[in-house]
Amino acid sequence: CISISPSGKAEAPAKRQKTAQGADTVRGRHILLRHQQVRQADAMLRRDPGRTVQETEELALKTLETLLKTPNQFPKLCRELSDCQTGEHPGQLCGDLGWIAKGQMDAPLDEAIFSLAVNEFSDVISGSRGLHIFQRLA
Repeated sequence: CISISPSGKAEAPAKRQKTAQGADTVRGRHILLRHQQVRQADAMLRRDPGRTVQETEELALKTLETLLKTPNQFPKLCRELSDCQTGEHPGQLCGDLGWIAKGQMDAPLDEAIFSLAVNEFSDVISGSRGLHIFQRLA
């Protein structure tokens, strides 16, 4: 995983800091990209894009590459691409998941977001709702 400093430069991951909420919670945001193989009903679904798995993977990798180069583009990319309703949140809250407790999400997603340092982006993570790109905020 890669951490982005406030200046926008990539840095080696820093030691994870404890949050105001405690060590068992983190604050994060994400971009969700669904594909045709996801059959699970999703109350948080903004739209059904009808993309193939390959198209979704390519889009996710391109999106992550853009975020690593220009992390301040997160709200814009989230609003344009995310299939989750959180993509409709205003401004910097776009994609915001709020405070997340350990065990609240699918195990691979939980492991991914809890392993990040503050401001770090995850790799593309596959979950039951589609492909995710997480950023830990606190």
